[in-house]
Formats: sequence, structure tokens, C-alpha cells
Amino acid sequence: SLSVRPPQTQSDTAKRNKNTAGSEWFDLPKTALTPEFKREWQLLRMRGLLDPKHQKKALRAAAPEYSQVGEVIAGPTDFFSARLTKRDRKATLSGEMIGAIDGQKLRTKYAGIQRTKASGKKAFYQRLVSKRKRK
Repeated sequence: SLSVRPPQTQSDTAKRNKNTAGSEWFDLPKTALTPEFKREWQLLRMRGLLDPKHQKKALRAAAPEYSQVGEVIAGPTDFFSARLTKRDRKATLSGEMIGAIDGQKLRTKYAGIQRTKASGKKAFYQRLVSKRKRK
């Protein structure tokens, strides 16, 4: 005796597959193209311009079809030195990148100024000028 199975409705599975990347990709949702996401994606694409000393692989122009944006939370087993301080945490990726770049530039500039001051060049020159004025 042969039996015929009833046909599966493909509308439910097709709808679910259109909104997610599928079960192989842990049902990753479709990318929500909000203005914030577009700005962050554009910033990620141009990260080579922000810091020209670090070469990064270029990202494609279009945002991925399926993606998710989240926040990385430090685990309890992470070292405190590996975590970001509350002051260093920013609300957006753009704020964090700009803060990191500005902070690094500021630190290197300050270190350079301190090196020249410690080398005796400026102090030596100021002593020479003050001796000239006394005579």
C-alpha cells in the first residue's frame, strides 16, 4: 500500500528564511539599515583614513544582508587591565574611535614635548639667554 504525504506549505519556511540567515547561521537577523547603522558602517569602511599607520582590509561598499549590532560586555574572568574604563567607553563606535585616535595623538605629542624638555635643550637655551641679559 502506497501512501502520499501531504505537501508542506513553503510560505512559512520561506518567510522565516527571508528574515534570517538560516539555522546554519544561528538565525542571524536581516540588517536593519538605520541611520546610526549606516554611519557606523561608513566609519568602518573608512577606518584606514582615520589611522593611516595601521593598514586594514577594505570592507565592501554595501552593508551585509544579514548582520547584528551589539555591545561587547567584559566577562568576570577578564583581567581588569584588558577592560575599558567607564571614562573610555563611548556611546557609539564613532565616538570611541575618535577618542582613541585623539588620545593616542595627544599622548605621543605630550611624550615628545617631555623628551625635549628632559634632554636639556630648552632649559640650557633659557639659561644662556638669561646670562646674556645679565651682562
